Amino acid sequence: MLDHLPPGTPRHVELIDGALTARPPQTVLHMRVVSLLENAIRPPAGLAVAREMTVTLGLRQRPEPDILVVEAAALHSRLTTFKPEQVHRQQPE
Repeated sequence: MLDHLPPGTPRHVELIDGALTARPPQTVLHMRVVSLLENAIRPPAGLAVAREMTVTLGLRQRPEPDILVVEAAALHSRLTTFKPEQVHRQQPE
């Protein structure tokens, strides 16, 4: 659904509970913090940092996190969303 939106649709939308949700405009502070985080994260071999890509959690759920750590093999030019199993997260200690 998000891959085939009509012209004029806002650039940053997420699919939340089956509804298209426009993300609010970013502030300069937000942009700088995301860039700092992207540069600070040092993933282990086989993983990579990605930003502003959706994760398809289900038919009606496709959020777009600011920063993700994903399998490096998942990064290719035709990709428009990640599968949950391609996304890695830090386990709480």
